[in-house]
Amino acid sequence: MSTTRLISTAFYLRPSSDNIKYHASVLCSQYGSEAAPAYSLRHPDPASPGSKNRYAVALYDSYNPDILYGEVLLVPQWTQPSLSQEEIRRNGGVPPAPQPVLPTSFIIQLYNPDQQVVVQQGISKWSATPQWVFEMPQQSFRQPSVSSIDRTQSDPTASETTPKLRFKWKKDGKLSKDYVCSLSGKNTNPDGSKRKNNEPDITVSIFKHLKEITMYEPNLSRVEMEDPKGLEVVILLSAIVIREVYNGHMRETFNVSDVPRRLSNEQPLRKSSADRTHRHRNDLPPSQAPPLPSQRPPLHVETQHSRPPPTDPRSQWEIDAETARLKKQVEKEERERRRAEHAETKRVKKMLEDEERRARQKHLEIDRETERLKREFEKEQRQAQRNPKPPLPGSACAELLAICNTIRLSAEMNVEHLPFHTLFVGFLAVVYKYIIEPAFISPLAKIPSASFLSSISSQWISRKRQAKQETRTIYSLHQKHGSVVRLGPNEISVNSLDGLRTIYHGEFEKHSWYSKMFVNYEIRNTMTSLDRNSHSVSKRWIANIYSKSYLHDSSDMRTITDDLIYHKFLPIIDLAARNSRPIDIFDLTQALGMDFTTAYLFGSENGSTFMQDVDYRRHWFAQYAVLVNQSPEKRANGLLEQWCMSMCQAAQLSMGPEKPTVGTPPVPYSRRLRCVQMNGADAGQTTKLVASEMLDLTVAGHETLAITLTYLMYEMSQRPLLQKQLREELLTLDPPVRCRLDISGNDEEALPTPRALDALPFLDALLQETLRLYPAVPAPLPRVTPDVPGGTTIEGYANIPGGVRVSSNAYSMHRLEDVFPEPEVWLPERWLTADQKGLEQMRRAFFTFGAGGRSCLGRNFAMQAMKWAVAAVYTNYVTSIAEDSDMEQADVFTARPVGNKLVLRFEAV
Repeated sequence: MSTTRLISTAFYLRPSSDNIKYHASVLCSQYGSEAAPAYSLRHPDPASPGSKNRYAVALYDSYNPDILYGEVLLVPQWTQPSLSQEEIRRNGGVPPAPQPVLPTSFIIQLYNPDQQVVVQQGISKWSATPQWVFEMPQQSFRQPSVSSIDRTQSDPTASETTPKLRFKWKKDGKLSKDYVCSLSGKNTNPDGSKRKNNEPDITVSIFKHLKEITMYEPNLSRVEMEDPKGLEVVILLSAIVIREVYNGHMRETFNVSDVPRRLSNEQPLRKSSADRTHRHRNDLPPSQAPPLPSQRPPLHVETQHSRPPPTDPRSQWEIDAETARLKKQVEKEERERRRAEHAETKRVKKMLEDEERRARQKHLEIDRETERLKREFEKEQRQAQRNPKPPLPGSACAELLAICNTIRLSAEMNVEHLPFHTLFVGFLAVVYKYIIEPAFISPLAKIPSASFLSSISSQWISRKRQAKQETRTIYSLHQKHGSVVRLGPNEISVNSLDGLRTIYHGEFEKHSWYSKMFVNYEIRNTMTSLDRNSHSVSKRWIANIYSKSYLHDSSDMRTITDDLIYHKFLPIIDLAARNSRPIDIFDLTQALGMDFTTAYLFGSENGSTFMQDVDYRRHWFAQYAVLVNQSPEKRANGLLEQWCMSMCQAAQLSMGPEKPTVGTPPVPYSRRLRCVQMNGADAGQTTKLVASEMLDLTVAGHETLAITLTYLMYEMSQRPLLQKQLREELLTLDPPVRCRLDISGNDEEALPTPRALDALPFLDALLQETLRLYPAVPAPLPRVTPDVPGGTTIEGYANIPGGVRVSSNAYSMHRLEDVFPEPEVWLPERWLTADQKGLEQMRRAFFTFGAGGRSCLGRNFAMQAMKWAVAAVYTNYVTSIAEDSDMEQADVFTARPVGNKLVLRFEAV
């Protein structure tokens, strides 16, 4: 064993014991002894959005993960490659991706004492080899003193007068793979005069083949520093950065590509530094104690659930490229649609010409056959006049039977060769089946029709739906014709309390329309299950965790509310109010609704962070606006479904053996998972079945909350007196929902109880009236009449056969004038001044969340979340309108404002 080996210390890297590929354990071998853990080296998870387009590394204590010695964060500058317009066009109109520029310096952040060491890259003047230079102060710790003046002085590390030592990493030669770290020799005398000759550099460490760092103890003992441990950490981290950043692949180092950077187990990195006693908070005097984890600067490389970083040029390019791809896809689909329409038009035109030609030929044949029959008839008439015969009994029945047989035979023979009277009878049969029977004989014939053709064709109502005029058209029909209107040969609309009870409390099955609109992952969920049995089995597992009593007593719901209302929602509004900046409240409440819903479904640590991630949420909502209008087949495995699947996977991981110590558990997700597993689904189907359910609840939850809150604040912002009345009621809560910007952590005692909030009558009346006049889902909810003997009776119309599509809608039900006087006026006081009978009727007609056993599962959750949001706003602020263009509700299934925004001003009270 060499003498150099005996007087040095080696450090090298091994895979981490926690089996995380991007973590490693730093082992120390001092003076040739057996290696033992010294440090834990951690990189951020390459798969997390927060680690994209940057490099980070941190050095932790190997035994106590709370002790952080130092860390490095490198965010590169970007350069935009230049391409010609022709090359950009060949690339689909997307400019080339920005490429990272290798930085010329990096900063090592040390703790206890806190200081930043700048490592600057340069080129040696003599050998033209790269070198990295850094300086460290000789004095790092403040001198103990009883003087209050001394205690107010800056730390020595922050003082410009503190003497510093200069170190540099330099390549041992142009062709060498070794790097040497040296202490630069002094060039001044103790008295400050210039030396004639500089002192020689002292080699303190060598980085051999980019694999092993050796520190020389005799030379280190000559370094006059108070903090040798800090020097050791700086040498280790600077060597790691030089190896990975300046000698690695830039795209892999800065996590630019989709392939995460892995630390190979087959290349152990040996690093060496002096063996020092590990610093611990209890081992140092108070003046030198390391800061608590919460007191450290927010430069953390290990983030378990990081959100997407702020948009940099590379991230913006990815967003632009995806937007361009989707735009191109939409344009392609539009071209294909036009091409298909053109081809269909040509086909139909040709078909009509062929039919017209065949019709002319048939008319000629019919005319010839008519002449022949006419001659035979005249001949028979003349013979009958010569030999009259009495009519035979039953001849009418026989003739009718003959006609029926002729009709039967006409379906089996070529029509072109049938005689005229057979064709005529067949024509009458068709007219009877498709015109006379539905228009005059069917039990639905007594019901007033929407138009002249509605009794024989569904084209009229289909055109209204395509033009997005269905809901308001049906309401005008009910005003004209009464409580029951026929929309098609096999479809009726009902607008009455008794009809509503018959259809929705009578448990009519859902129409197949649901399975064409709300299927996710090409798999049905509770929303799209058509029969009652499968729906009741699915609902039974999850219904109780959406009950009002469960939500009132839920500590998880209280934790989520405290975090979202006090620490995210109110600070955003308070900042806008202090800066006199208006807010698009529809955009913000969409984010609030998404964060509330996903936090409850998947756990608070696995849900969305839309309120803080403004750029990402706007990108997500832009993609959602495109995908939500596509068919289930086209949006399968798209952005929306992938996003939900990622949250399902995060929730699944949080249910594992190593459960998180913070946040709330994914109770709805785990309940639904257990239900699917109990029903015996295979592993592949289980994941999609659960994800389909979660996506349906997520989309429905955020839209309902956003639409209702937007229209409530729209009406309240026009009525300052009602705002004052509501504030007076909200201030009776104990404690009130005050904006407390100094709250730290989960101060759940700052919240009043959900039962106290739910008991406020005026707040409840405001929400009920907003949901009445502006229901989030105003469109019809179709059902199918059951196939029972004697048919079904609805509003006095009897014998309605099975299989008829029948529906009611919230828009029309909420405008029944005998239930809601002045139905087009927003009057919250109607819910406070009505007598018991009137209040009962209004509740029976209230159809925002549906009715009966298939009503909305999350109505109690939505009401509680909306009450918290309204209480938070109007306890602390006065709202007024800044911009309210196009506030009319769209005539679609989920009716958001046509303008997709409402801009309000907030003024603190």
